[in-house]
Amino acid sequence: MSATIPATQPDEGRFWRDRRSWVALAAIVIFLISFYINLTHVRTTFFHPDESRWINRAHYLTDLENPLGLEWGDRYLLRGQPPIGSYVTAIGLLLQGQDTVTNQPFDFTKGNERLTVWQAGHNAIPSTDDLLAARRTNAFIGAIVSGLMVLILARITSLVGAIVGGFFVLMNNLLHYLSSTALSDSTLALVVTLAAIVLMNLIVRPGWLKTIVIGVLIGLGMGAKLSPVILAAGLGAIGFAFLIRPLLRRIPVAGPLIDHLAAGAEARADRLAWMLMSVPFITFATFVALYPYVWSAPYERTRILYDFRAEEMASQSRIWPNLAITGRLDAFATLWRVFQESYPTTGRFFAWLAGFTPIPTLPNIDIILAGLGLAWALVNVVRHGVITPLAFAFILFGGQALAIVAGLRVDFNRYYLPIVLFVGLCIGYLAGEVGRLAVRWLEQRKSACVEDRSQTTTSAIPLQREQS
Repeated sequence: MSATIPATQPDEGRFWRDRRSWVALAAIVIFLISFYINLTHVRTTFFHPDESRWINRAHYLTDLENPLGLEWGDRYLLRGQPPIGSYVTAIGLLLQGQDTVTNQPFDFTKGNERLTVWQAGHNAIPSTDDLLAARRTNAFIGAIVSGLMVLILARITSLVGAIVGGFFVLMNNLLHYLSSTALSDSTLALVVTLAAIVLMNLIVRPGWLKTIVIGVLIGLGMGAKLSPVILAAGLGAIGFAFLIRPLLRRIPVAGPLIDHLAAGAEARADRLAWMLMSVPFITFATFVALYPYVWSAPYERTRILYDFRAEEMASQSRIWPNLAITGRLDAFATLWRVFQESYPTTGRFFAWLAGFTPIPTLPNIDIILAGLGLAWALVNVVRHGVITPLAFAFILFGGQALAIVAGLRVDFNRYYLPIVLFVGLCIGYLAGEVGRLAVRWLEQRKSACVEDRSQTTTSAIPLQREQS
């Protein structure tokens, strides 16, 4: 008679003991809260004239059926913005039962967001159904960005930091605004966030498929807003630095520093060199492939796009001189004001906390916390090396933030969403590392207490024997 093999009992507590399960749960909760908040703003956010233009350009998606047609000839709107945001808007409309035949583009020479009589009479105001569908699309995208920030931070710090960073992003008023308007800024944020996740994985396990995905994602970002081209160029430059690392090591002063920053990952640096150097080419190829307007002359027409954007921002600074940015110091001062006064996330949290606790309302400290988090990250990069997910997460988000600062000519809030993500990354990292130190301190205290009790018990045994 054969023995009965007992069935394996499932470990019902395994889910709750697995850190990845907690990270996934936190990301889902952050996404759901963010999506709910964004949706509550969809009907109340004041109309922005550019929403008319993004919804108008939804036909770009169906125009892809004839990429060599006259629809892609040189004209104002095609020079004004690259098409990825329009494709995303169109997909959102189609998924919600709308079509890509929408309104005419808003004409700024005939009015503004408060003077829309002429626009309404010429079908330049989106229908309510189209506007709400496009806004809900961005509400969903903005919520995904909030959830993905949890995953990114969980990779480089503790779960506490991941949750804090995710909550910072989802509670920021600028995210609410740009996730409840039919613009393309949420699309850019999503692409940069996805590229960061893939890049962090590439640094740990180099591979050409991941390299191609990164190049495609940054190409999509370039197709949403032109600024991510700086990310591609920066990654290519880092790859070149990895390639010539053996030559740099021969420099007497630089050699020891380079060896220290490589931190035993020299083999990975060698593999990553050509991969990172290929990213700019993959990025530009993706951008060209997805934008038939530039097919006839890729370099010349791309340059037209950049020249047009530069001229448009200069024109905006002339039209709104009170919003003009006069230099990079002025740009940093503007950002300080924006995040300290206009979109104060920690300030709003302190005000909410003071509403039902005796704690007084504290001033906003977003920038201070972000600066501490950035400094802490830099210290750890110097200590542990640059070929790490931590270093490249900050390189990607920080690079996109610097690209915004470098090109900023006018104080328009819709340009600042990538900086919100960078600030959230810094604050989340700070919270995570402080949490790690607190846990380590508590564990050491617990171990010390256990050791003291053990020593007390051991010393009491001979005393009891003597008394016996």
